[in-house]
Amino acid sequence: MTMMFRTVKDSLINNVLGPAEHGRYRTIGYQRQMKAAGEALGDDRMVQVFFHSGDFAKQGGRVNGVTQHDAIFRIELTTASAAEGDLSVINDPNATAAQVAAAMAAFQEAAAVADESIDELFDLIYQVLMDARNIHLGLETKGEVSNRWVQGLQKDNPIPRGEYVVLTGSVQLGCRVAEQILGDEGVINEDYDITVDIVGDDIEKTGVAGTLGG
Repeated sequence: MTMMFRTVKDSLINNVLGPAEHGRYRTIGYQRQMKAAGEALGDDRMVQVFFHSGDFAKQGGRVNGVTQHDAIFRIELTTASAAEGDLSVINDPNATAAQVAAAMAAFQEAAAVADESIDELFDLIYQVLMDARNIHLGLETKGEVSNRWVQGLQKDNPIPRGEYVVLTGSVQLGCRVAEQILGDEGVINEDYDITVDIVGDDIEKTGVAGTLGG
């Protein structure tokens, strides 16, 4: 049986973020989209869901049966803006002062565009996640998810990559789910009979037999 945090991650991709795209961004894992800097231009902004961490409170928990899992998901955002010229000259020791100055100006302009784009993406993703219609995070059964809450937003520094400026950020989403403790069945009660072939042992009585799990 799949643990609930994995079910919620899949639902976030396929039932919440993916269906809400409407050409405004693309969700990695939804319809097998690929992630690359050149594909993250304009409305092709990228959204990717990761399970980040989880906490199992001992108070109120059980050794067997059901335990409460406070799960945190990190939703990474990526956007890119095209710059005028190749930005790699910024770190090129052979570039002239004029080339570096031009590249820096292009970088600043592209970074401003990327910054506005990712701010808009933060806005979109926050509204999608906190929409009342997504209170169950896309799961059909009510009550499987509780305490849904966007806990924070984080933006990274813009990075020059060739002719693009790439800007990333993340949204931290928390929720509570119930995890079933069923145990690991493994391999139980399978008979085995192994004979070891030893040179000079014509009778071949050397070996071991028994029952796994018995």
